[in-house]
Order: sequence, then structure tokens, then C-alpha cells
Amino acid sequence: MKNRPWGLCTAALTAGLLLAACQAPDPAEPSSPPASVAPVSVAPSSNGVDIAAPDQTLKRAQTLLREATSFRFDGCRGHRIDGPWDCAEYRTAGADFVGTLKPHKGSPAKGRAEILSVGGRYYIRPDAAWWDEAFGKTVDKAGAAAIVEHVGDRWVDTAKVPSYGAVFRPAAVIADLDGIDTVVKGGPTEFAGQPAFTFGIRGSFDSIIVAATGEPYPVRLNMVTTEADLSDFGAAPPRIEAPRADSVVDLMNVLLWATRPRRIPA
Repeated sequence: MKNRPWGLCTAALTAGLLLAACQAPDPAEPSSPPASVAPVSVAPSSNGVDIAAPDQTLKRAQTLLREATSFRFDGCRGHRIDGPWDCAEYRTAGADFVGTLKPHKGSPAKGRAEILSVGGRYYIRPDAAWWDEAFGKTVDKAGAAAIVEHVGDRWVDTAKVPSYGAVFRPAAVIADLDGIDTVVKGGPTEFAGQPAFTFGIRGSFDSIIVAATGEPYPVRLNMVTTEADLSDFGAAPPRIEAPRADSVVDLMNVLLWATRPRRIPA
């Protein structure tokens, strides 16, 4: 399985825009561990997911995620193979969210960007390292520095570039889980130090992990479109407000501005 470095995925997407506009896998059928490998030692389930019908647990987990007024996402979405495979950590407030776009684990990239979704609009506010990595293959260092100065601390509207924000919309994460038809029972495990239970997704190497205490929330998605930890279900949602119009710049305009002819010093 091949992961593209986060920065390279961003550069490739940027180049495409300019041309157009100017797990480890889990088995589907769980098997018993080899005799020489001791099973994970965890506390028994207190909510019955270890004895309930797998599809019953799946339906309950799907309902809980749909009905959650807020939750925390920490992971990646998109296309794991050949990218873009974008990663972020954010908290939701209904259909809105706020957080940070970041490199995937193991990537040499250092850049990060604040991300914000309000009323179906998506914004990012990158740091200097993000701009440098994003434009490293299309403009020189001086050009990247000029972009940082041009954008300043304004939010960047990414309506024309869904992977920078829309890919993380809560509805998309919920749809990933709702799209699962059948799961098969795996075994007990732990998640964030708490008892949990693994279920394989029939017909694939994907899997989900649900909490084995309290409500059976889906706490881990290991899927081809989403690989993420979910937590803080129903916690007080963050306060999210739309940025002022005078503090927003369109990403496409930034891309065009970045590639405008520049005078070469004599």
C-alpha cells in the first residue's frame, strides 16, 4: 500500500488546478491468533457488543454517529493510494467544524493549516511552511514567501478545491460508516485505554472498532476512504463563526496570483 507524502499530494493538486484554471489492513474474516501469540488482555465488555449480533452493533453505531451533536475527528480521508490523502484533527458542531489540517503520520512535511467550515463554506489559514510545501514545485522560494505576505493572516476560501475542506465534512464521515452493509465479529481490544471490540467489514480488509463500555460508539474507522479516531461524542461543541468578508481571499485567486509573470532582477 503506497502513501504519498502530504506535501507532494498538495503540490500535485496545485499543479492540476493551475493547468485547468489559468494500515495496517484488518482481515474481513477474523481468525484466531496463532497459538504462540497471546490474545490482548482487556476487561470484558459491559455493553454487550461481544455477544450481540454484529449487524445489531453496526446499526447502533451508525445511529449513534448520525445523532451525535458533536464529535472529534483525528485522521485522514480521501484516496489512500495515489492520493490526495489529507489528514486533519477537528471538532464538529453539527455540520460545521474547526481544527487543523496536518501531514499524515510519517510524512516529512511540516506545514499545517487551520481549517474552518461554516454553513457549507470551507476555509483554510495556512502557516508559512504549508505554503512553501504546497508551491515548492511550481514557484521559487521567493514566490512562496510572496504568497505568505500576500495572504497574510486572512482565511482562504477553498470552495473550488474540495480536498482542502469539504473532504472532512461530518456528513462524509457519517456516510462512510452508513455505507457498511455487513460486519463480522472480530475480537476484544483496547482504544484509548478503554475496552473496545473490533469488527471486520465483509468483503474487504477494512474494519471498525466500537466502544465496549457505555454506548457502542464507533471509535476507530480503518477504511479505504477514512482512517481515523473518533471521540468526544456529544461534548459541548466549539463556538464556530464565519470569518469577516474582508478577512477572506479566494484560493483560486491566490493560485493565479502566485503564477503571474515576475520581473527578473538584472
